[in-house]
Amino acid sequence: MIKTINPTSFSAPELHRLGDGQESIGYESDEVQKILDGIRKRTSSKRLMTAAEPADEAHMARRSAPAAKESQATGPRIHVLAVDDDPDSRFVIEKFLELLNVKCDFAKDGAEALDRFMDKEYDMVFMDVQMARMNGLEATARIREEERNRARRTPIVAITGLCFEEDRMLCLSAGMDDFMCKPLRLAEFKKMIAAWCPSYDSDL
Repeated sequence: MIKTINPTSFSAPELHRLGDGQESIGYESDEVQKILDGIRKRTSSKRLMTAAEPADEAHMARRSAPAAKESQATGPRIHVLAVDDDPDSRFVIEKFLELLNVKCDFAKDGAEALDRFMDKEYDMVFMDVQMARMNGLEATARIREEERNRARRTPIVAITGLCFEEDRMLCLSAGMDDFMCKPLRLAEFKKMIAAWCPSYDSDL
């Protein structure tokens, strides 16, 4: 599946090709670069070769964990649902949200996302647009239908490599509330969470 990215949508991020048929993911800091370096150490079965990683990379997640636990005392922890069919993208999202002290459940496609959404309430949803079985647009439409029986509307933010204006309008017309272009950026996740989750402490 080929995805088109509008170069004018980004501030010249550095891109990395993860493998044939996969999307490019960018980074904007040394901390995020360490996360992405871990991805490139995956075996053909998509498992990380942690034994081969440098010590600073292998311990990065453990170093950030105490700070995240300490910051939980300042306010309620945000709980989001992230939906993406690419395991590398899910890995990056997981690490980003750990750094932001955000609890996250994952779904591999729109159908699984709908099942998870019906089981519990989330503060917001990050929804990939192009997925097999059920894409993000259809999943969003079904979530909005389900919400007719609920007392609240959950913010849904599109995540997509299709970043033209018509793509943004298509996402909004499907019921999404906001729009994020790939490559994934830590600062953009923080911005979206702060914008759509009033209880989130953006100073974390």
